[in-house]
Parts: sequence; C-alpha cells; structure tokens
Amino acid sequence: MKREDFYKDLERFKSITDPEELKAFEKELKEKHSQASKEDALETLTLIEERVDELISILKVSDITKIVSMSYIATKYFKKSRSWLHQRLNGDIVNGKPAKFTNDEKRTLKLALEDISKKMQETSSKIVIA
Repeated sequence: MKREDFYKDLERFKSITDPEELKAFEKELKEKHSQASKEDALETLTLIEERVDELISILKVSDITKIVSMSYIATKYFKKSRSWLHQRLNGDIVNGKPAKFTNDEKRTLKLALEDISKKMQETSSKIVIA
C-alpha cells in the first residue's frame, strides 16, 4: 500500500459519521487488504506502527496544551500560527500526510517548554508567603 493511499484511507475513516457508511468502508478495506501481497501487508503494518508511534508522542505532550498557551509558543518560538502548531501536536493530515515536527522543530519545542518552565519558577519564587 502506498503511503498516500494509507493516509487517504485514514482521513476518510476519520470523516465518516454515518454507521452504515462506516460498515461499507470497513468492507471495502477488508476486500482491498485481503488481496494484498505479503510485501504490501508488511508495508501497511509498518505504516500503522509509524502512525501509532506518532500518536503516542502526541499524547505525551497533550497535557501541557491545557496548561500553556500554544498560541504563545507558536508565535514566540516558531514564528508560526497557532493552527500550524496544533496540526503538528495533533498529527493532523495536511496535504495527504500527517503534520509532524522536524528534529529542529522538536528541539525548538523542547527549548520553549524549558524556557517557560524557567520563567514560571522565577515568577513563583517571587511570591512571598507570610
């Protein structure tokens, strides 16, 4: 299975809301994959494994999005829009493939979170408790 086809199927699956349409789509996928060669099946499994790994990474940072302003991080550290950052944090399919961070962008995110953490610690240390 081609990577593009995999992501098209994934996007289609995500967009289906009607239970009957979902059943038809599942049947279509079963037929498509039942005729796949061993090599295609292994490639599909590899694509699924990659996607699961991406989603696990996304889950690891999801808690922080409730605490810290992603809009602030996007504009201050990346010079990008909030939606650009959310696409990468959520692994949204953009132009037929999942949006993800490059290694440089991962470093930037790591440094941004460390910088924000430092600022929060400095601010909290200024609070006087009588």
